[in-house]
Amino acid sequence: MEELGNPEPVSVRYRRSVTTVSPDDTLAEVLRLVFEHGFSQFPVLQEGKFRGLITGNEIVRWLGRCTQAASTQVDLAGVCVRTVLKEKDPFLKGVSIFCFARLDSPVTEVMGRFSIQQMLEVVLVTASGDKNSPIEGIVTQWDAARYPQ
Repeated sequence: MEELGNPEPVSVRYRRSVTTVSPDDTLAEVLRLVFEHGFSQFPVLQEGKFRGLITGNEIVRWLGRCTQAASTQVDLAGVCVRTVLKEKDPFLKGVSIFCFARLDSPVTEVMGRFSIQQMLEVVLVTASGDKNSPIEGIVTQWDAARYPQ
């Protein structure tokens, strides 16, 4: 019952340093981060401003497009994040795979978003709850799957 009157804010569990990339980083750099940290989603920032989210799914789709175009050799160090960001699943047109939440949002509310928005991969946590504030935390679909019910 205490949870109803004084809900735990998402910041308690999910406020943390977030690894980001820039539009000019190469795909080789991103894949190194994937391997090094075990992450599959990275916010893309340019001069501190949010520009999008690059995910493992987008990387695989981009690689698939390259092989479909008979390009069996890909120079990962020659491809920038901005190129891969354009790779979107046609079935997800108009469906967002990320959203923002305020640091003080109840953690149960943030976790509930993954049930309501079934294609949601990431909730980015900022002080204001929008893309114009620094990212201070991240909640992934994997966090939601492990969250106690």
